[in-house]
Amino acid sequence: MEHTGRLWSFSLAIYGRPGVPEACLALQDSRGADVNRLLHALWCGALGHRITQDERQRLDEQAAPWHAHVVRPLRGVRQWLKGREATALGEAAELRQQIKAQELEAERLEQLLLESALAPPAATGGPSHAAANLLALIPAPDGDERDHLLTLLKATWPQLDPTRLSGLFPREHEQD
Repeated sequence: MEHTGRLWSFSLAIYGRPGVPEACLALQDSRGADVNRLLHALWCGALGHRITQDERQRLDEQAAPWHAHVVRPLRGVRQWLKGREATALGEAAELRQQIKAQELEAERLEQLLLESALAPPAATGGPSHAAANLLALIPAPDGDERDHLLTLLKATWPQLDPTRLSGLFPREHEQD
């Protein structure tokens, strides 16, 4: 399969919209969510595809080792260096920027792994597909997590009524 980078292009466009980076990072912090997997789930939904359990397993097999052994360690080093730039004769700031660039490249490569494992044909999907994909990654979201997931949908479908979008994520009391 050709690695086109359609997912990466989609991710850059969505991630650059207001509130999306904060929502993704909050879900990463609260649930350990892989931001690339969140963006992939959103992309698949935008293409009209609901990710099956078998496909989720294949995605895990493809991307989890890369994420665990490359992306996460680079992020850890970058975060550890944050605020320590004044040490090492001021050279740590430049090193941190280089690591940040390498982390971004590692994330791009992770997205190529995800896209090679599951790249639905280009079609028009909808927020219900994306919501189902996101809920598979973040089951039973609490109030804040639900708001973060909603931010992702609003960024992808800004023309739709936010009330309609929020109805795609059950509230805590509706899940019982």
